[in-house]
Amino acid sequence: MLTQDGHVSEGSAENIFLVRNGSLITPSPTENILEGITRETIMQIAKEEFGMDTVERAIDRSELYVADEVFFCGTGCQVASVIEVDGRPVGRGSIGPLTEKMRNLYFKIARGDVPAYRSWCTPVYGTTKVASPRPQAKAGRAKTGRAKRSAKASISRKSRAGRK
Repeated sequence: MLTQDGHVSEGSAENIFLVRNGSLITPSPTENILEGITRETIMQIAKEEFGMDTVERAIDRSELYVADEVFFCGTGCQVASVIEVDGRPVGRGSIGPLTEKMRNLYFKIARGDVPAYRSWCTPVYGTTKVASPRPQAKAGRAKTGRAKRSAKASISRKSRAGRK
């Protein structure tokens, strides 16, 4: 998406980063972006793990065409490579080396596999109670064998539908 001034602001539901000449660049908060948690995470990982400062500034649309790499980040897409902009390939036309390293490390951190970042994760424990799949007969009414088969068949169909 573009700002009123024609600068790149973000994707439809994610922040955007580009790599150009070894620099990591993202739109500044003054470009009407959402200052997301994933955006901050990517900037911190870039600095701590790859020794890269992130440049926050206005980005012209044409810069996306000549970028070495472009990627989105956000809660939904995590880290997703952009391989084409307006029909033009970005870089080699495939995921770039920094994007790939960033994506792989981000997923390891999110899974709690990197001890230095485990404090970022919240463990979730518990059990799930599953309701009985058998319908209960109403008091005072006995089901015939045929009715029992029908009930069993409908539950079986529902179970298969839920697995798709």
